[in-house]
Amino acid sequence: IAGGFNMFTGDSVGMVPIFSGSSYPDTLMDWWAIGEGEDDKFGWMISPLGDVNGDGLPDLAIGAVGYPVPVPYTGRVYLYLGFHFHTPPEVNLIEPTPGATSACADQGFVFCVTDSDRIDTASIIVEVQGVRYSIGDELQLEDSLLIFTPSSLFSDGDTVKFCLINVADMRGAEIEEPVCGNYIIDLTPPEILSIEPPPESILHTHQPEFSLILSDDPSGYNYDSVYVIVNGNDTIFYPDSSIEFVEQKGSFSLVAAGLLFHNGDSIEIVIGGLGDKPQYCAPNLSSPVTFRYTVELGWQLEFQLTNE
Repeated sequence: IAGGFNMFTGDSVGMVPIFSGSSYPDTLMDWWAIGEGEDDKFGWMISPLGDVNGDGLPDLAIGAVGYPVPVPYTGRVYLYLGFHFHTPPEVNLIEPTPGATSACADQGFVFCVTDSDRIDTASIIVEVQGVRYSIGDELQLEDSLLIFTPSSLFSDGDTVKFCLINVADMRGAEIEEPVCGNYIIDLTPPEILSIEPPPESILHTHQPEFSLILSDDPSGYNYDSVYVIVNGNDTIFYPDSSIEFVEQKGSFSLVAAGLLFHNGDSIEIVIGGLGDKPQYCAPNLSSPVTFRYTVELGWQLEFQLTNE
């Protein structure tokens, strides 16, 4: 806006205000400059110069036809190089953390979006698994939180990739590049891949010990709920000296449990409560697994002491 007078004081020192707003023009000045002296009439003439210094921003020449005083109307031209005077919204991913696992098939995500000006909700674009969403049922802006809640469930093993493609404030300042994240859906509990001795084996000891190999990908293991039931009567809960786990390996000792079996006895062992540890949602817990064995001691030697 050119005029050669000061909008604040009404004098002829001159003033040039600049208003912006992209597709949303406003009446708030974003920047202004004022002449140097009385009757300078700074801003009487304004000329766009294009990009003088090659920084990709338009530059401007502003004339003060009344400069200087006391010899008026010699005139002066001021060169103003273009600059960014608006910062785009600040965006931070709140959850999930990149690469996290979730045991919820309806796991969504949350961004924190802040700006000194109001957020233009019409500018918000989020992409999830290649599908773009605007503000609506699945995508909501609540105060500074941009929340995505999927309307359909993800599948076990899905790697969910998402990006906040665009968001701008009411002055049109947009983020310079997308802000992205990803997470993995894990709906499967750990399983026992193998147990030694193998199920249905014949055991040749009073107090056998068992070793386990577990499998879970990608959430890892949580043993807090593990239990072992022996012959439906004795239940041992982890942690206990008879049960040990190190990552994907485990063991259970009837010796440490204080249980003794005899020739011809049957042993039924039920192992349950194996869990994983996703970063989001409750752990997946395995169903009980039953293993059966028979004790055959072969031969026994019996000593009898007498006083004669």
